Amino acid sequence: TYNVNYRLWDTAKTVELVRSHPADIFALVEPQREQAAALQAQVRDLYPHYYRSTGGNLSLFSRYSMTSARTDDLKTGHQSLFAVVKIQGK
Repeated sequence: TYNVNYRLWDTAKTVELVRSHPADIFALVEPQREQAAALQAQVRDLYPHYYRSTGGNLSLFSRYSMTSARTDDLKTGHQSLFAVVKIQGK
């Protein structure tokens, strides 16, 4: 999980970081919709599966397919992202 500051966002630097330290799944906290979309366009070859939360500026990138993904505030007022991924058929 990377907590990014949307005001200091730099797509090129974020792409460089993601490509130099690839993970199977990663999440970003605080990118605005346009910022996450710009990153998604540049790392889709590594992370073809993507989910954007419906609130809270959360984004999930995965090498594995997501069988489900959702946003929930768990009655706290803060958004959380939940996803189930399919890895090697499980």
